[in-house]
Amino acid sequence: MPRRMVLMIGMYVSTIPIFLLANKLFLNGDGYEAFSPHTIKHKVIVYVGVTIALAIINEARASGLWSGIHWWRTRSIKTLMWLTAPLALRGVVLYIAAIALGLEHPLVFAGAGVATDPAAVGLAVGLVGETRYLAGLSWQLTVESLYNDIIGLAVIGIGAGYSAHELGVSVGNSIVIGLGLAVVCALIAEVLRTLGLARRFEFPMIWIATAICLFIVGQHELGGIIFVGVVASSVFDLLEAVFIRNAASKADHHAIRHQWERGNIVGLTSVLACWALLFPINGAIREGWTGLAYAAISLGLIITTRFISAYGEERSDPVVDQDGSINYGPEAVFLLWLAGSSLLGVPMLGALENYAMGGRLAPVVIFEMIGLSLLLVGPTVKRFIFTEVKYADRFDRELDQAVGVTPDVQRLIDWIRRRQPAHRTADHPEVPHESDR
Repeated sequence: MPRRMVLMIGMYVSTIPIFLLANKLFLNGDGYEAFSPHTIKHKVIVYVGVTIALAIINEARASGLWSGIHWWRTRSIKTLMWLTAPLALRGVVLYIAAIALGLEHPLVFAGAGVATDPAAVGLAVGLVGETRYLAGLSWQLTVESLYNDIIGLAVIGIGAGYSAHELGVSVGNSIVIGLGLAVVCALIAEVLRTLGLARRFEFPMIWIATAICLFIVGQHELGGIIFVGVVASSVFDLLEAVFIRNAASKADHHAIRHQWERGNIVGLTSVLACWALLFPINGAIREGWTGLAYAAISLGLIITTRFISAYGEERSDPVVDQDGSINYGPEAVFLLWLAGSSLLGVPMLGALENYAMGGRLAPVVIFEMIGLSLLLVGPTVKRFIFTEVKYADRFDRELDQAVGVTPDVQRLIDWIRRRQPAHRTADHPEVPHESDR
């Protein structure tokens, strides 16, 4: 096993015991219950939200939202499907379950539960280094996760009593700030690439600029921290893919991309550290088997609704379809199911909001539910790597025959070629450039 892979796995796995120990030593095992509801509302949620948003930036840049623009054509309808009916099914089921189990603030609980976090996919992509066969599925799960975070936060906000006007103002401010942050990041990238300093400075400078902006947004309650992060990452990726003309060299581009991939692992590990540090150890003991049973029931409902959606959505043969995009079949259904059942970042914000509103049992259940869902990460990573390795060669063999056989796909390829340097399209095997023909 490569040394890099060993280090990543070791860092990720060791996070939980290290920060649980810190929880016990410095917070007496109380976790978030060591803080007053006011402190949770105005400080802890801000710091955790910034940590999650920074992880989202890494995740989005590592996967590529608009730099993989061909995915918007081939997988956008599937992504939209996952953001509608399956998400509504999960939310309604969790809301009914919260009422039946007597959990406080059931709408906040349901909002926390609908925000999936494909931590396993981000970890797997970092370990694989580069995906070919599963690139489309990784992109789909990433986009789904980014935008259902926003949906989950909106539901949490409604459950917390925010008015439509307050939510509207927050959304508007978040969009404006996110757009501004995206432009700033694009300008940073443009200048550094012009000066030939992108390989060394682009990732850290964009990351620092983003962190400063998000802290200001959180401290002054100017908008939604996560929403700003999602808008900024989406728009910056579009600007970087289409409008920035002073591109880094191919070698620098790959180096920068690998930095974002490693940053994704660090981001996921940081969010996991927040969960372990804030885990209510004493609260879990107080609620005993009842709280754990409620967490298991809730996670079971999440897994079940995801199972119904996953196995009802993908039924085709694997590898490549007639339009040149991958039409995943049974080999990917397992990944769609498990990766969409894990929880981590935004559900934790839902738990903290519930506690700030006076909840005692529901926040404990959410934190325990997150912990139980982390047991799915290992099998998902293993299955992801197995599927990628097994189908990558077959994908390479059949790709040239499939891509470009239809006029609309060829027009899309030509459009991307006109707007991007050749090495960028070369990074995406689904959109070959002239030298590949």
